[in-house]
Amino acid sequence: MPDASLRGVFKNMDAQTFPEYPVHYPPPAAWTQSVKPAQLLDAWRRSLQGPDQDLVLYAHVPFCRGLCRFCGFLAQTLRNGCELDRYLDSLQAELSLYAPIFAGRRFTWLCVGGGTPSLLSAAQIRRFFGMFQRHFRLSPGCRIAFESHPDSLDPAKLSALKECGVDWLAIGVQSFDAGVLRRNGRPQDNSRLGALVTEARGLGIGHIQLDLIAGLPSQTRKIFLRDVEKAVALGPDRLYLFPFQEKVRVRGTPAPEPDWLRPAYRLALERLVGSGYEISCGRWVYKGSGGDWPYSYDQGEAPSGKPYSILGVGPGAISYARGTARYQNLADFTAYRRALALGRPAVGRQFLLAPRDEMINFVILRLLHHGECSAREFSRLFRRSLPGEFGPQLAALTAAGHLRRIRGKYYLPDREAGLFHIRKTFFAPEILEKLRSAYGRAGAAQARPAPARAPELRLGNGGLDELRRRIFSARRQGGCAALVFPGGKLPPSPTLPGLLRLAKRLGYSAVILEADATLPWARAAAAIAPALARARRAGVRVTIRGLPPCAKPEWLPCMENDAPAGRVKPAACIDCCLQTRCPGVDAGYIARFGERNIRPVRTAGSA
Repeated sequence: MPDASLRGVFKNMDAQTFPEYPVHYPPPAAWTQSVKPAQLLDAWRRSLQGPDQDLVLYAHVPFCRGLCRFCGFLAQTLRNGCELDRYLDSLQAELSLYAPIFAGRRFTWLCVGGGTPSLLSAAQIRRFFGMFQRHFRLSPGCRIAFESHPDSLDPAKLSALKECGVDWLAIGVQSFDAGVLRRNGRPQDNSRLGALVTEARGLGIGHIQLDLIAGLPSQTRKIFLRDVEKAVALGPDRLYLFPFQEKVRVRGTPAPEPDWLRPAYRLALERLVGSGYEISCGRWVYKGSGGDWPYSYDQGEAPSGKPYSILGVGPGAISYARGTARYQNLADFTAYRRALALGRPAVGRQFLLAPRDEMINFVILRLLHHGECSAREFSRLFRRSLPGEFGPQLAALTAAGHLRRIRGKYYLPDREAGLFHIRKTFFAPEILEKLRSAYGRAGAAQARPAPARAPELRLGNGGLDELRRRIFSARRQGGCAALVFPGGKLPPSPTLPGLLRLAKRLGYSAVILEADATLPWARAAAAIAPALARARRAGVRVTIRGLPPCAKPEWLPCMENDAPAGRVKPAACIDCCLQTRCPGVDAGYIARFGERNIRPVRTAGSA
């Protein structure tokens, strides 16, 4: 399949996944709907007989009072209170099916999401957790996390949650602005938030997370930054700053990413870091033990040093039996109940894993989530050699510059480019064919194109008359938004102030010094320094393109989407694209990659 077509297939597939869904292999689009329940139960038995692993429970409560227009997750409107009791009845049947398989095994985490789990009454909360405690064994110190909506929390429910062992409470604020929430179909009374947080802490719930969305339709930069300030004032242990993602599943009017989002997002993170928070994966900020929050997706992590499996229960929940199967429950509540009433797992689609599938998944998640893949760790988990299993793929990616091999590890310098090339290289031909069939045909959902770049006028180092002529000529032909000086060289000092005053009068809004891309970044930074100094002395505000922030003066803001191919941020840490000030690369980065291999990542609109 040509690269252009394959990029389109991946883009269409990604647009139809859940927001923030990890890059698993095989992807859900390749799973089959020909489900044999006995195979799944047997898959769990075989998985549990394998090497020691941690176990995670995830329970999905699919109901909401109403469906927010910005939501891309599995949820349905609660029609009446009886549905929650019917849900608990069906959940009881599902837990009974799996309980014998997990007899004697302990679960490390129990995560409850939705939907809106806090729609359960205090009595239903006790029944809900009581079922898990009767059917499964939770390890001492099991982390129990619970998602909630502020309008459906009250002191009685908080007390029930604490009584049932919940010590990790996520409150879905999304925004403190009533107008933004109303226009997005989310009725919410934020006046109670402070009291809820105080009450939860008073009951001894040790970890509180507030969820905020950045870039909601109708939200402004000012409103988002004000939301962050209000969240900081409540002092949560963790904040989830979720950039709005325009997935196919989102129910509201399409809303492309606003121009203010990324700069404002970086300002928000800078404010939070200044308030004592640390950044994790560019989405979560935490203080204290807030970074230990349990999660319910397979992200290739090994918190205890062991891999883990996930048993998902409830409509639409996704399960992962390590080494044997991935599957998803039926999302439709009626179909889910009907299957369980017949005494079989309520599974809608599945994929039975072969050993090679698991190895591919390991490599993909390690490279795309961690930026590196260790041959030693691969050998420890699979008792096989990483180069022996994937020698041609690794060699091809290394030769093309997408990977670097240093002392037994493969490093991914450019995560954004790697997202395409890693999947293209490691996805099996039959998987790619399934994806092509599902997402490559006419009429498949298309991701919206990136907004057109503003026109630029690239200037050399000619004399004043020549430069003035070119500026006027471009203006007569429709104008440009920016003056670009390649190589980071400005014209001679006597001509500079007058030239820039003329450009500003004619409507040019930016002056860009473009670093020499053929040089290592340290040398390119040194070459651009004299022009920077001259610009500052002349009172000219300039921005630099083509250098990672760690090579720029601290006072100079970074640009967005301004370099060829949109490369503006270094991949030393994926968080960097969401910060105003680069903290610098870690001490071992230069040793691993060398100067020339600090490759910028691509930001919004990249393929």
